[in-house]
Amino acid sequence: MKSNKKYAVIGISVAAGVLAVVFLLINIFNYLYWPRGRFTPDENLSRKSVSSHILEIMDDKLYYSYAGNSPIRHGVFEITPNGSSLKYWDGFSIKSWTSPNLDAFKDNLLINRGMFYIDDISHLNLDTGNIENFSKLKKAEKNGYINYVVSKDRIYLPTHYKIYVSYDGTNTKVAFDNGSDIIADGDIDDPVTTQLYKIDGDTLIYISKDKRIKEYDLINKKYILSKKIKNEKFFKKELINLELFKCGEKVIVVDYSDNTIVYDATDNCKTIYESDEEYPSLANFGNLLFIGADTSLYDTVTGSLTALDINTGKAKTIVKNKNIADVFVFGDKWVYYCDEKDDLYRVTHDGKAEEKVFG
Repeated sequence: MKSNKKYAVIGISVAAGVLAVVFLLINIFNYLYWPRGRFTPDENLSRKSVSSHILEIMDDKLYYSYAGNSPIRHGVFEITPNGSSLKYWDGFSIKSWTSPNLDAFKDNLLINRGMFYIDDISHLNLDTGNIENFSKLKKAEKNGYINYVVSKDRIYLPTHYKIYVSYDGTNTKVAFDNGSDIIADGDIDDPVTTQLYKIDGDTLIYISKDKRIKEYDLINKKYILSKKIKNEKFFKKELINLELFKCGEKVIVVDYSDNTIVYDATDNCKTIYESDEEYPSLANFGNLLFIGADTSLYDTVTGSLTALDINTGKAKTIVKNKNIADVFVFGDKWVYYCDEKDDLYRVTHDGKAEEKVFG
């Protein structure tokens, strides 16, 4: 009996030793082969222009939510001119890690898991490396907030019928209460499907059920545009997979239900661009719309990044023969994009200079 206990203790000790060695090797691997990066911040940043929040800039530091397609190489990284460092890692994962979206709000790095309905907001504590509760939304269960959008020092919380705004992440008030006016993403006669709108900065852009393109100032609570769309051909097709953007003085509608068609909503939904990109990544800045194509799923598309001037309709390819998974714009010089490996690059708006930022 004593011999059996002795062997059991030895077995447990050996197992613990093996686990300790494995843990040590994993950490050595992480240290030696962790992806690296650095970047020089733009001089003229405009965080308002960001159309996707997988990466976020705070205080001249770039935070990148990196999936890495690996059970180990993933997490949230801080990238500076001096290099990069891991700020959050949730451990070994057999499946590829799902990158949370990031939002900067009053010096807090919010972690947005993209849940359809939310009742609280989390943030990454950059000192401890832990994801912690940032705030608890009041009346969240009653209102049914559909995720959230951060703009400057405000958090917008849409519901099916209203859009709320919060200045502290907890207390909310109504910013827009005419949700029934917004057309559904699906069909103009189908009220069940998701409503079609875009919160861009502090402006709400949407197509109304009486076939108008509308812009609503969420701060001053007034319409700044309400223009009839008389193009019946546009409304005869099933309205699915549409996205709205403000480009300069124009509101454009991008239809990528089959291939990519860009309409000028402020000019009777006139077609200004067509291509064979399928489900592209999109980002806007000024009068430019950046369109990223990914060939990994479609044989008919050539991987590229295109800059479309919506005033002239002229398109210029600024990155060739590379799959573009996501596109982001922070200022008037650089366009950031990810490839299929989740490595991060940036290229100037004119395509003349390109840099690898992380990976």
